[in-house]
Amino acid sequence: TPISSPTPIPSEISHALTSSPSSTPTPSPSSTPSSSPTPIPSEISPALTSSPSSTTTPIPSPTPSPSSLPTPESSSFIALIALYESTGGSSWDDKQNWFDGNPCPDGNWNGVLCNGVNVEQLTLDGNNLDGNLPSELGLLTVMTSLLLDENQLTGSIPSQLGDLSALADTLDLGNNLLTSSIPSELGRLTALMEAFRLNTNFLCGEVPAEVVALQGQVADYDLSGNPNLGGSCSPTPSPSPLPTPMSSSFIALSALYESTGGS
Repeated sequence: TPISSPTPIPSEISHALTSSPSSTPTPSPSSTPSSSPTPIPSEISPALTSSPSSTTTPIPSPTPSPSSLPTPESSSFIALIALYESTGGSSWDDKQNWFDGNPCPDGNWNGVLCNGVNVEQLTLDGNNLDGNLPSELGLLTVMTSLLLDENQLTGSIPSQLGDLSALADTLDLGNNLLTSSIPSELGRLTALMEAFRLNTNFLCGEVPAEVVALQGQVADYDLSGNPNLGGSCSPTPSPSPLPTPMSSSFIALSALYESTGGS
C-alpha cells in the first residue's frame, strides 16, 4: 500500500520546531535597557559619588601657643647672647646652664628669671662680667629688674636701656668701671620705683634733667662715687709716642751707654 505524503507544516511552526533551544541567544544584562536615573542635586552629588576609601581626613597642625620655645632669633635670646659675648661670658664666675636649651621659658640659665618666653629679671651682680654693655639689652622690654653691679663693666651706658619701659623694680649698674656721660634716655624709665644706682663708676658730665627727675620716684637714687660727674668729660689723653731711634733722648742715652762701658 503506498505511503501517503506528510501534511505540510506551516513555515512559522516548522521554524519553531526545528530551531535548537541552545541556539537561542540569551540577552545579556547590559543589553537590557534601563531607565534613566533620577538627577541628583549638585550639592549632594559630590558626597554620594566620592569613594569613602579615597577620602583622607587631614590631621590639623598643632597651633603654637604663646608659651612655645623661643627661636634663636627671639629678642631674649639675642640680648642674652650679646651680653655673654661682649662681657667675656666664658670667664664668668657662674654661667651654669647657659646655652643649655632655651633661656625662656625653661628659666634654667643662671641669673635669668623668665615670664613665659620673655626675660623678666636679669641678676648677674658680682659675676666677673668684663667688657661693654651691649645695646641689645634694650630688646628686653618686659624686664622689670636689671642687676649688673659689682663687675668690671667698661665703656658707656647704652642709650637703648631707656627702652626698658617695664623696668619697675631696679636698675643697678653700680661699682663698675663705666665712663662717659649718663644718657638722657634713661629718664624714660618712668615705671622705676625701687632703685636707680649708677654709683662708684667713672661717669662724667652734667646729669640730664630727665634723669634727675627719677629722684622723686625711686626709693634709692644713687649716683655717688663718680668723681667727674657734674664736670666736663675730658677726652682720654693718648699715650706719648715712644722715642724714635734718632730722637735726642735716644742719642744722648746711647752715647752715655757707650762711653761708660754700659756692657
